[in-house]
Amino acid sequence: MRVWIASALGVMVLVGCGGNDPAQPTAAEVVALTFDGATCRYDGPDQIPEGTVGFRFTNTSDEAFAVAASSVKDWALSDFLRDAEVGSDWDIPTGHPRAYGLDWHNRWPQVPAGESQEVSWMLPAGTYYLDCVLELDHVWRPAQLEVVAAGDEETAAIAQATHVVGGDLLLAMQPGEGSETDTGRTLVEIFDREGMFGVREGTANHVGWIDTEYGPRHIVTFTAGRENPRGGEPEFCLIIFPGGGGCGIDPDEPAVYGWGQGEADAFGGDGVAEAVITTESGKTVAILTIAGHLHAEWPYEWGWPETVDFYDATGNLALSLDFQAEPEG
Repeated sequence: MRVWIASALGVMVLVGCGGNDPAQPTAAEVVALTFDGATCRYDGPDQIPEGTVGFRFTNTSDEAFAVAASSVKDWALSDFLRDAEVGSDWDIPTGHPRAYGLDWHNRWPQVPAGESQEVSWMLPAGTYYLDCVLELDHVWRPAQLEVVAAGDEETAAIAQATHVVGGDLLLAMQPGEGSETDTGRTLVEIFDREGMFGVREGTANHVGWIDTEYGPRHIVTFTAGRENPRGGEPEFCLIIFPGGGGCGIDPDEPAVYGWGQGEADAFGGDGVAEAVITTESGKTVAILTIAGHLHAEWPYEWGWPETVDFYDATGNLALSLDFQAEPEG
């Protein structure tokens, strides 16, 4: 069962999250890895904007090595990093991390002994794990690189914040592409297949998204292009893909949008950075929000959500909202 404060419409689609106008990193933001035969050293920033990234691979050893980069879905991350955390190394195949749940993966050609290579690669927003690989022998994991969505420094900063409060399950929303994007317009068009709401040009805002076990869930807001049936100003609308949505919600008013056994959607306002949902089992779900919005999912057996507490970036409680004990609809 899924509940929406406004009228609901279920849609099942998966849409990619690539940016339309990615920012280019500066020359100082070249990602460099150096392999000496016993270690792999990373030199570069912890965070760069999405777009074309410059890589430099240097081999000072007497054996060829390769570099690989991987991005993993949230639900598979703990298993992916088991015995393979950043800063660790392991033999192949005995300590090789599990490969399922990969969201993005690339492996560049081997760098011969004593040589250096420079390549450019387009990286969409996400968290990447960089590996030096000695073929059929050993892997080193020297770094984690955050690639953030371009053009939205405020939401990117929130996305890269740490869990100040925390809970039994830790999640993080990813920044969306912003307003007037192909992803935002496409999701609205699919949601509004029969033209019930329409969309005012330039208002399809791809707020953010989160990886789940069943694929990405996107949050999109837009202004209805139709006449407001209640009169007054044009309606603000919000949708979750896959899921549902509706119009008539004030974007400045904190609210729970939808909830079910094992999931919830809510908005706490622009100033919140983290939300903690308490479920009926007593388990808590902490999620880093994007522009105050969240979509969270947790193990079904944890039950329905009961309350959601919103916190600012320093961990101060901003507000609390209640969920209905037995949702209707």
